[in-house]
Amino acid sequence: MAIFSNLSQIRTLQVCSRVKSFTIAAESLNCSQSAISQQVRNIEERLGFLVFKRTSKGIQVTPSGQRFLEVVSYSWGNIEAAADAERHKSNQPIVRIHAPAGFASCWLMPRIPNFYKQHPNLQVEIDTFHSEVQPMNINANVKISYGIASGQPAMQETIMPVFSPEFARKHQISQDISITDLRKKMLQLPLITELNYPSIPTEDSLYYWARSFQVNLHNRAFRKHSQSNIVLMDVEFGLGITIGRSCITMDSLASGKLIGLQKYKLTSPCSYYISSTDKAKCTIAFLDWFYEETQTTLLQIKA
Repeated sequence: MAIFSNLSQIRTLQVCSRVKSFTIAAESLNCSQSAISQQVRNIEERLGFLVFKRTSKGIQVTPSGQRFLEVVSYSWGNIEAAADAERHKSNQPIVRIHAPAGFASCWLMPRIPNFYKQHPNLQVEIDTFHSEVQPMNINANVKISYGIASGQPAMQETIMPVFSPEFARKHQISQDISITDLRKKMLQLPLITELNYPSIPTEDSLYYWARSFQVNLHNRAFRKHSQSNIVLMDVEFGLGITIGRSCITMDSLASGKLIGLQKYKLTSPCSYYISSTDKAKCTIAFLDWFYEETQTTLLQIKA
C-alpha cells in the first residue's frame, strides 16, 4: 500500500511538523483543520505508527515521526535536485558533491573559491549529511565519506585537544602543560564531542585520544552535537575542550580562533575517502582540483 496518495501530503506533514498545530497548518495550506487532521490520520494508519502526538497545546512530533520525516525531507530534496539537474543540463556543467556536513562547511566550502578561479565555467552543488539516515540512491557525481574503510584515503587526519584562547587563559592551559596536569584538566573541565552513529564505521576521536594518553573518561558527561562544525562553534565560543580533527579545526587554528596542543597530537584512525564513477569532464576537473587541495592540506597538517 502506498503511504502517500499525492505529493501534497508530504507538504502537509512538513508544515505540521514546523508549526506544531493542525489549525495553524490548515490556515497556511488554505484548507480546514478537520481535513488536515484526517489526512494525517490516514497517513499514520498506512505507516502503522504515530507521526504526531496530540496534546491540549497542539501537536508534537514523535521519535518515530522525527526519524520518518528526516527520510522524507531528504528524499524530497533529492527529488527536487534531480528535477533541477535535468532542467539545467543544457546550462553550465554542474558537479554535485555528497559530503559530511562538518567537512563541507569547515574544509570544502572555504576552498571552493580556489576551484572557481581555475574553472569559472563550472558549478559545484554540495549536498550534506550528518546522521545514519542516508538515501539508497545518491544524486551526486562525487561522494566524500569519513570513517574507517579499505582503500587509499584522500586525507588522513590528525587529532589533538583544542580550545579557545579565552578558555586557555581562564583555566590556565599552556602549550607546555604536562600530561599529568592535562589528564586532570580533561577530567574536570567541560568536554564537547560529536555524536557517533552505530551504522557508520568511525572511531570516536575523544575516546581514541583518551585511551592513547591514558585519560580515564569513565562516567564523564559530555556535550554532544550531531555535526562536527557545531562542535567547533561551541569550542570557539569558549564553552569547553574537544579533540579536534585536523580538517575541521585547521582554519580556526591558523586564524587564532583556537589553540591546539601540538605535543599531544595523534594520527586519527579515521580518514576521508572520495569516490566517483562519473567520467564527465567537469567531475574529473573537480577530482583533480580536490587532490591538489588535499596535498596542500596534508603538508599543512604535518607542519
